[in-house]
Amino acid sequence: MTGNNPFGRSALLQGLAEELDPSYAQKQLARERYEDLGAWMREHAATTAGRDVQVYPQGSGNLGTTNRDPYTGEFDLDLVIRVAYAKSELTQQQLNQMVNGWLGSYVWARQQAGHRLAPTKLEKGKRAWTLHYADGFHMDVLPVVPDLADELDASVGDPSWLTDKALIRWQATNPRGFAAWFRAISAAELRDRKVEAAKRAEVQVDQLPDDRVKTSLQLTVQLLKRHRDYLFRDDPDRLAPPSAVITALASQAYQTRKPTGGDLADVVEAVVADMPNHLHRTSTGNLWIPNPTCPMENYADRYDGRPDKEKAPQGLAAARLGRLQQGAERPRCRSRQRGDRQRLRAGPGVTDCQEAWPPDAAAPGARRARVDHCRSADHRCQRRSPTAPVLWAACLLTPRRRSASRRSKDTCCAATPTAGSCGDANASSGPGR
Repeated sequence: MTGNNPFGRSALLQGLAEELDPSYAQKQLARERYEDLGAWMREHAATTAGRDVQVYPQGSGNLGTTNRDPYTGEFDLDLVIRVAYAKSELTQQQLNQMVNGWLGSYVWARQQAGHRLAPTKLEKGKRAWTLHYADGFHMDVLPVVPDLADELDASVGDPSWLTDKALIRWQATNPRGFAAWFRAISAAELRDRKVEAAKRAEVQVDQLPDDRVKTSLQLTVQLLKRHRDYLFRDDPDRLAPPSAVITALASQAYQTRKPTGGDLADVVEAVVADMPNHLHRTSTGNLWIPNPTCPMENYADRYDGRPDKEKAPQGLAAARLGRLQQGAERPRCRSRQRGDRQRLRAGPGVTDCQEAWPPDAAAPGARRARVDHCRSADHRCQRRSPTAPVLWAACLLTPRRRSASRRSKDTCCAATPTAGSCGDANASSGPGR
């Protein structure tokens, strides 16, 4: 086990995931913003509609798996506006018009009042709205109606219906149910981690909020999402798998493999190895990745009707996910400045690329990996290791920086965010969400 070793691969991955996490102040401001929207909707929209109107977070914001962009620090939040109509009482177009009017009124009212939480702009998407803010933060808002006719399984969460892009077919969804299931499958690990954290902080366990502790499942999802962002940094055909797909596959693999011991690197490897086993197809050949609490909800519906995008290896996004376990597209490396020795800073005392990885190679299950030939800009290097995905994660999670030199090259030698950079010299940054 390497979980307690400050130089081990698990410690490195944990640190990288923590770098992706929005700061406590950012999370608090995001909470204030969506709670302000919810309070306004309850006071004004609910009165207008004569129905209950709720606003709540969905997706990563409700799962503790939000990533901020490592280059800008920005992140977003996905919200649901739940309007208590039955889907038989109004059309999808009427629901959209209603929500569009409410959001427009909210933005106008907050801007006119000079409110500190006022959005700067409202943007209409295909089936959601985006509230933009001056600091780069934005909230995506999706309208739904509850399943008042009990057509869906109501045993967990809040099954609902959302609009489709063509405003024809109501689509089943249950984000609250998925969040409850996601937390339930890692509840035992969360309890153990809270006990450990409470001991370190010298407080009672019940005094420690759940959101101050991360499970290996949450950290794994964050790392895989960042891997997606880098792997699909140039994605004109929009092949990058949505965060919902990554989260669903990773959580189902976590539940199946039931990794124990809390070693993050072992969990990542076990989850990645099992993720392809949870890709399914319908009788018509479409990809199907269901919500475990709402079998009618398909997280892979964006690929319906696009068989030309499912031709491996260029097309199928899910197939690219499977390549994570092979350390896909391992990079070549250059040092930032001519004559400089590359640094591998996973912790105090680990100083250069030639260190064995992990240093505690005698630990049970530990495997060695070496990074060679990184002594100067004249030497290129490539990782040679059975643990390539873990080392590759160290590179791709490092914010990319440019040297002052005219012939600047991005560094891929697993440096810290302040000491190195990552990717091809001409690569553009991907979204950090």
